[in-house]
Amino acid sequence: YWQVAAILLGWYIFYLGWARFAAVNLGRKKAFLWKQHVTLGKVALYMWIYGAVVGTAAAWVQWRNFGVTGIHFWIGTAVVLLGLFGYWSGLRMDTHKKRRRVLPILHGANNLLLLLLTLVSIVTGTNVLFRMILG
Repeated sequence: YWQVAAILLGWYIFYLGWARFAAVNLGRKKAFLWKQHVTLGKVALYMWIYGAVVGTAAAWVQWRNFGVTGIHFWIGTAVVLLGLFGYWSGLRMDTHKKRRRVLPILHGANNLLLLLLTLVSIVTGTNVLFRMILG
């Protein structure tokens, strides 16, 4: 259930980031809850990376093979890589505050892709559960 909580948290964080994007790029006036975005973003990224690492370890313990779950494994790998970039880019913007154009767009696009992959991982993970564990 904590994976679903991380995904729901991720959508909320995306909503917070969208407010900033809309203010800077679309001329909309909306408050950006910066500290909340940063703090909750770190929590969600930790949860997703942790989930991928635990899933990989579980596959190794169960089958002595990392990639046995197929696309689910590769989605988890992508989640880790995108999560690391999301963390780095967010940390960079948080610790070195200045006007930027490219890094915020890359950060948002990266994390949106990450969020979409977590939704796909629900489907692939359910398939792994029913096909390989319960089946």
